[in-house]
Amino acid sequence: MVKYTFILPAYKKKFLAESLDSILNQTYQDFIILVSNDCSPENIEEILNKYNDSRIHYRCNETNIGGKDLALHWNLLLELIDSEYFIVASDDDIYESTFLEEVNRLSNKYPEANLIRAGVRRVDDRGNITWEEFPYNEYLEGLNAEKAIYCHNYISCIGNYAFKTEAIKRIGGFIYSEYAWFSDIFTVTTLAQDGMVCTDQILFNFRISQSNISGSNHDRDLDRSRLNAVMRYDQQMADFCSNLTVKDNAIESNLFRFLVHAYKTNVYLFFGYYAWSVSLLKCLKLYNQLRHVKYFSNSAFFKQYTKALLARKIGKMISLKL
Repeated sequence: MVKYTFILPAYKKKFLAESLDSILNQTYQDFIILVSNDCSPENIEEILNKYNDSRIHYRCNETNIGGKDLALHWNLLLELIDSEYFIVASDDDIYESTFLEEVNRLSNKYPEANLIRAGVRRVDDRGNITWEEFPYNEYLEGLNAEKAIYCHNYISCIGNYAFKTEAIKRIGGFIYSEYAWFSDIFTVTTLAQDGMVCTDQILFNFRISQSNISGSNHDRDLDRSRLNAVMRYDQQMADFCSNLTVKDNAIESNLFRFLVHAYKTNVYLFFGYYAWSVSLLKCLKLYNQLRHVKYFSNSAFFKQYTKALLARKIGKMISLKL
């Protein structure tokens, strides 16, 4: 049995070969790739037929799953693997060649870790770098790990994580959200309370473009679904924070306040950014729902809501960084 599995839901073929090459060229070789054709209208098999590599395993969905519920596709593939760790790859992101070597070094050093995170840079269609993180401490635990996920330096994505398979299955797989919007960050937040291990290098290239969901911001139906996801995420995070054990000291109290402030800021920003997709009456109803979720701040809401409206007016996509 291999130690690592890359699960790769495939729908677009534009960058698929480049993504596969970045995985196959890893300096650490104890892995397989499970490519799952998500009933793509494009000829995914044309790309895969160019490879003669036993590490590539291929399957095809009879209907498209990821178009509406990407987390369901991830969970479907999760049930098909038995490796100790797995990575959620994509058809357009790129791994540095030492990604898995470094992940494996850290997994051996911290065998109890359920979550290993590589540093991230964001790239565009042409591979130009548009943002880079600063390195995190190698080991983070408790509220320090939660804070790291929500600090201003964080680039929110999923392909840079190596998950311990048993740990994800224990919490029931990836948490559902429309188009998996917030599913990744909430799942990671849930696991991080038991500690998170981080590389000291940027080893993952996260592509943002108009051809993927993360980069699309002119679709009313899509943004309406994103708005629903924001509402779901707000309640999930409020419940999560309410159940956290916070020690009775200034450091823990400040870390907890930071976590609540950070996630609420994201909620308010994204609510404002996607509110255009619904009627004014519906927007007011959703606002009333927000007001009744724990930790709500009226002043913070209107500050971030206004900021989001201005951002949309000038056509600037909001990313998960404060």
